[in-house]
Amino acid sequence: MGAIIGIIASTLTSYFDAHLLEITLTTIVAYGSFLLAEEMHVSPVISVLIAGLILGNYGRQKGMSPTTQVAVNSFWEYAAFVVNSLVFLLIGDGIQVGSLTDNAVAIAWAVAAMLIARVICVYGLIGLTNLRTDPLPFKLQHILFWGGLRGSLSIALVLSLPLTLPGRQTLVVMIFGAVIFSLLVQGLSISPLLRWLNISRPPPKVKA
Repeated sequence: MGAIIGIIASTLTSYFDAHLLEITLTTIVAYGSFLLAEEMHVSPVISVLIAGLILGNYGRQKGMSPTTQVAVNSFWEYAAFVVNSLVFLLIGDGIQVGSLTDNAVAIAWAVAAMLIARVICVYGLIGLTNLRTDPLPFKLQHILFWGGLRGSLSIALVLSLPLTLPGRQTLVVMIFGAVIFSLLVQGLSISPLLRWLNISRPPPKVKA
């Protein structure tokens, strides 16, 4: 569903060049794909994600002028900031601190599963691509592995589960705990890891 909506919206962007209309179109795509997916009993969050990926890549190149791209990016950057804040406030309001400690073992399992999956995705897939292309240095692979932060998308997915689902609250606590680990432990340790691996940052651009 998300792919179909994304392709249709990407095609429509080539018929006009007005940043206000295209911002409106992207908003309709986000809400429309969510509502249609919900009616068809498929994952609304995944539908919106796929529609956004197609529109943000294919549609952007096909029909958006540079001026429109800047306007759309600025709008959704602000929207993402607001949504991220609301999602974390929403789940933070619904979780007691004691539930995190009570489910510490379950959260640890969630973190372990998250890291193992990341190991397979990064080292496994890149190992295969390295057989056909110039190999990616292990230093950069380590950064890709440890830099796989989780955030509002994971929380939105678990919050979209039916309220009647058995064990839903435990799942919510597990995901929230894993996200907190990702943001605080992985996020705050990226800079020290870069220094330890001796990976230099690109020099800042000098304005003319």
